[in-house]
Amino acid sequence: MLKRLVAVTIVATLATCILGVTWLIIFPLVDQITCIPNVARKVGVNANFFDVQNYVRDSLKPGMTREDVNNSLSRIAPLSVIRGSKVIGEQVTDQIYLKMCRHPFNNIVIYVRYDLQEKLKSVYIENNDE
Repeated sequence: MLKRLVAVTIVATLATCILGVTWLIIFPLVDQITCIPNVARKVGVNANFFDVQNYVRDSLKPGMTREDVNNSLSRIAPLSVIRGSKVIGEQVTDQIYLKMCRHPFNNIVIYVRYDLQEKLKSVYIENNDE
């Protein structure tokens, strides 16, 4: 009985580890290989994640309205927008989740800061060193 319990525990632990590795390493890589080239082709940049991020950042120009920003990004991929409501220093920040791929690691999180007239002031993209 004890041997069976130990064997079941080992199998369950291994299965959990395999699922974790698949979700955290293998699936994101396969997803990125299939997804990013399609998005890059759509926007006319090299087929890599950083060029897509740079395209997103460069396509958003200061002075654009919230509506223009969301319309511009929605041409790339579906969006999820968490609209900022707290005014800090006469500015408000929206968090925009650009859902380009199936795995969340391959999507882009953008923080867009607007002035009180809802005109774009600045853009920050998570995990983009530029």
